[in-house]
Amino acid sequence: MKGKASMFGVLLVGLGLSGPAMAQSAPLGCSAAREARAFESGLQSGKSLVQQAWNSVASCGNLERFSSVVMETLQNVSLPPGSDDYVVCRTVGTLAGAVEQVDEVWGLCAIECCEEGELVGWIMGKLYCDLSICLGGVRLTNFLVQRPMGFCGSTAQACCRSEFSSVTPSYQGLFGSCRPYTQGMFRATWSQSRDSVCAYRQ
Repeated sequence: MKGKASMFGVLLVGLGLSGPAMAQSAPLGCSAAREARAFESGLQSGKSLVQQAWNSVASCGNLERFSSVVMETLQNVSLPPGSDDYVVCRTVGTLAGAVEQVDEVWGLCAIECCEEGELVGWIMGKLYCDLSICLGGVRLTNFLVQRPMGFCGSTAQACCRSEFSSVTPSYQGLFGSCRPYTQGMFRATWSQSRDSVCAYRQ
């Protein structure tokens, strides 16, 4: 990203949410009862991680540290190869919850659309890579989530796509590299995934 500070370069007066939120639906691969519970548990965990990061800083003058805590925390969310669908769905839910919280915060701030897109692109790029490495590139679309960004429009979408395109080829997780899943036989899936996760409500 252009810099950790720019990701949250907005004046936050708090992280409380107001107004009705758009419910996040479980992806197809998490539709069975057990996996749906795992997804929902992860969703709440991901939202909580953003809240905890803010609580640890609690200062609008220290947003660089806040963004660092968020990034460091999400970097620790891993998905080992061979994980069963329950573990996959919980991990997917965690990153989806983080994105949901980010979008709700940006709706309150009402500025910095490109920065929201970049952050969403980074989180969803990580999700794409973790899923690809774990599943060997198969069944990927069964687990990708799409929660269109609510406040920001085409600017956020363009910045999200740009960040996704930058992060994924260079992503090196605990269990391997993402580069093979961005080219060759996986290129079409990669492109489709980028466009899907970077959508916005029109």
